[in-house]
Amino acid sequence: MKYDNFEFEDFLRDEQFVEWVLQPTEESNYFWTSWLEHHPEHREKIVLAKEYILSIKIKEPEYKVDSKEKDKIFEQVLENRKSDSHWRLFEKRERGKAYYSIAASIIVLLSLGIWYFSQFEESTVTVPQLVVKSNPAGRTSRIFLPDGSEVKLGPRSRIEYPSSFNAETRRIKLIGNAFFDVYKDPEKAFIVETGKLTTSVFGTSFVVTMKENQNVDVALVSGKVRVEANGHSMDLLPNQTARYKSGSGKLEKSHLDYDRDIAWVHGILVFQSAEITEVIKRIESWYGVTIEMEGRVSDYGKLNARFDNKSLEYILNALTYSLNIKYEKNGKEILILKQ
Repeated sequence: MKYDNFEFEDFLRDEQFVEWVLQPTEESNYFWTSWLEHHPEHREKIVLAKEYILSIKIKEPEYKVDSKEKDKIFEQVLENRKSDSHWRLFEKRERGKAYYSIAASIIVLLSLGIWYFSQFEESTVTVPQLVVKSNPAGRTSRIFLPDGSEVKLGPRSRIEYPSSFNAETRRIKLIGNAFFDVYKDPEKAFIVETGKLTTSVFGTSFVVTMKENQNVDVALVSGKVRVEANGHSMDLLPNQTARYKSGSGKLEKSHLDYDRDIAWVHGILVFQSAEITEVIKRIESWYGVTIEMEGRVSDYGKLNARFDNKSLEYILNALTYSLNIKYEKNGKEILILKQ
């Protein structure tokens, strides 16, 4: 693949990459998301190049510029961009004067008069579009946000975020479950709104779980986060979990429970003294099936089990021994009966 050895300036030169940044399509989004998934070491370059192209996007001029005007533009752009956050970010990553001059030339060619033409044309304001991603029961998905942060979205979950983040925050909304691996940016807080709970970070990894009763758990894997709800706030360190109780509106801190808080991210289903109703709900969500049960809940007992990336049939067969049941399966419809 030609992109394997690309550097920052190579992405700025590449027509396919620039077209994806400025006019993304479903096909190009799929290509670059898949490519990043297999080449995570290029994420920082991709994010920097993408943000820079978006930051200097202007209307195309209707007339040509001679060489003297280009030289004037070049000098002015260099002077003006020194105060820009993207320029400072680039300067921190420069690799010598040669790298700097090459990238600066590319920036001038891309902007082609960011200073000069602003004297004659009205500025163009691009309003970010709202992006909505959702999963039905039985499906998980991996999503890359505009800043390069990665999200693993759970079944029956939904996430909303702008097509490009503003200069101050990276704000998203979540309903359901998600694992976040946040790209570190000390100048832009990453904020997740889940019901009445808000989680704020700058760069870390954590899991948010929103339950049917509107209770929300935030489990911190690395870094540091702050959770807020109803005027109360709490800071978390690694291996800690904040649990929000919607009924009382209170926040509680506890030690992270891997089986309860994290295991689902790795395809592991864990049941701890779980009643049959809880077992059924989680199987329905994870495998996209509908389950009906005959008899009373108390007739089935409780389940303690751990299933590591097992098939639906494997789990159903295991339940026949653990809970002394039998089942009938017709496509995606399952009937559970007490033996």
